[in-house]
Amino acid sequence: MANEWELWTLSSQIYVLDEGEQELKDFGTPIQDDTCSSIAEFLKLIGLEKCYPNNLQLMDALKIRTPTTSPELKDIALKFVENIVMVNCNCRDQMLQDLMNNKFNTTDDNRDDEEAMYSLENILNDTEDENEAEINPLDILLVLFKCSSPMLKQIITNKLFMCKLAIPFILPNFKNEPIEICLWPFRSIILESKVHKGSIQDMSVECACEIVSFVRIGRPSVSKSKLVNEVLNDQYHNTFSNRDCPLGTSRRKISDGIVEATWYIPSNKLAVLKNISMFLNLRGDALEHDAQLHGVSQITDILVMVLDINNLEDKSFMVFLKEMLNSSKCVLLAINAFQNNRKDVRERIKNFTKTIANYRRLVNICILSKDGQMRSSFNTKTEMRKAIAAMMKENVDESVYSRISKCKLKVDEDDVIYRNARQNALNVLKHFQKKNRKRQ
Repeated sequence: MANEWELWTLSSQIYVLDEGEQELKDFGTPIQDDTCSSIAEFLKLIGLEKCYPNNLQLMDALKIRTPTTSPELKDIALKFVENIVMVNCNCRDQMLQDLMNNKFNTTDDNRDDEEAMYSLENILNDTEDENEAEINPLDILLVLFKCSSPMLKQIITNKLFMCKLAIPFILPNFKNEPIEICLWPFRSIILESKVHKGSIQDMSVECACEIVSFVRIGRPSVSKSKLVNEVLNDQYHNTFSNRDCPLGTSRRKISDGIVEATWYIPSNKLAVLKNISMFLNLRGDALEHDAQLHGVSQITDILVMVLDINNLEDKSFMVFLKEMLNSSKCVLLAINAFQNNRKDVRERIKNFTKTIANYRRLVNICILSKDGQMRSSFNTKTEMRKAIAAMMKENVDESVYSRISKCKLKVDEDDVIYRNARQNALNVLKHFQKKNRKRQ
C-alpha cells in the first residue's frame, strides 16, 4: 500500500488537472446579499466577489499589473498573496499597514498639511474611529481561504508556515457555509521529528503531536495572542497577530471565531517543550463561539484559558470547565487579577480550588497580574512553559488527522472533490503496483 506522502502528492497533482477544467466553467457563484450582507460587502470591498468560492488561482495574484502609487482596497488581498508567495514575512502586518496608510493618507509632500493633520484642533474634532476604517489581517486571511483554489490554499499555508505566521485551521460560519476544519491546506507542510536512530519526516496532519489550545473567557486586559507568542518563542516573534502589531487593534468584521494554528518543534539546542506541539488560538470570547470551543476542546490535550479572576465565579464558565475536566483534559488557567490585591487573590483561588478538588491534578494556575502590577513577561513565559511541559505526555501517538473523528465539525476533505482526488490517486498507484509485480 502506498504511503500517505505519495498518495496526497498525487492527489494534489490530480487536482491541478481538475482545476484546469474548472477554468472553463462559470467564474464565481452568485452572492446572496440578503442573508450575508456583511460578508458580501467585504468580498466586494477587496475585489474578490467573483472569486468565491474557491476560484482564485495563483496566476490571478501573480499577473503583471501597472504599478500605482495609490493602491485601491480591491488590490490588497492579491497584494498579500503576491508577497506571501515570495515569503515576505512582513506581508500580514507591516505591508498591509503601509498599504492602508497609502490608501487613506494624503500623498502630498507638503509637510505643513501633514503636520496640520495631527494638530490639536484636528485631534479634538476627530470623531472617526480609525479601527473601523482599517481592515484586520484576519479578515483578509479568512476571505482568501474561502476564495482560493485548493492548490492556492496549500501554497499560502506552506508560505505562512515558512514565515512562522499563524495559519487558519477552523473557519467560522461564512455565508451559508458551516464551520469548517481545514486539513487539505496543511498537507503541504512537512514536519521533521526526532527518533532514537535519527529523524523522520511526515505531513503535519499525520505527524504525532500534542495539541495545546489557547482561548479567552470574557475580555481580560491581557493579550492572549501576545501571551502565546511569548510561550512559543525566545526571541519574540508575532506568530499570532495581536494588539501590538500593525492593524492589531482594527476591528474584526467577519473573522471572529476563527481558530489559527502553528507548531512548536523541539530542537537539539533548546527544547522548551519535549514534544512536537500544535498550538491553536481561538479568536474572540470562547463562550460566544460555542461550536468552535467544543470542537477545539475535543481534539486538544491541554487547554489554556485566559480570564479575569471574576470569571472563576461565573456559572457558564464553571459548567464548561467541569465538562473539560470530566473528559480528562488538562487545563491551565492564566488569570488576570490586576485590580485585586494579594489577599483577595489568595482567597479567591483557595475557594476555587475547593470547587474542583476532585480534579486538582488536571488543573494548573498561572497568575498574570495582581495588586495593580503586571508580572514580567520573562517570569510569566517561564512559568507557563513549565506548566504546559508538566502536563505533556511521555509518548505522543495521536496525529491531528486521527483526532478529527472526535470532532463534530465539518472537515474540508469530506467534500467530494477531495474524495475523488484521493480515489483517483489510489487507482493510479494501484496501476503502478500491478506493473511492478508483472516485471518481478
